[in-house]
Amino acid sequence: MYAGPLVATIDGGPGWRPCHNAVRSVAVAASTAARIYAMNLQSWRADPHIRDHHPADRLDDLGRALNALAASTTTDPVVWAVRQVAYERDAPVDASD
Repeated sequence: MYAGPLVATIDGGPGWRPCHNAVRSVAVAASTAARIYAMNLQSWRADPHIRDHHPADRLDDLGRALNALAASTTTDPVVWAVRQVAYERDAPVDASD
């Protein structure tokens, strides 16, 4: 997913300001990443765009490979770059609002 660059441009709106905006590395076991990707594949493989542009046998091969890796005991890492953005109020919140 490539939402990070877009999220980085959000100013928070009136009364808010960004107080933290950074990209962090997050390492997970390849088996965990494969399990996540396998779930993604299950959710979008029936999408018409995917069916029109990717042969079913290739998607089946990908699914089998991901499931095999997810079932493995490998601890080899996959490293993701994850955007973290935090906001804080410019001024205290008026409890009467």
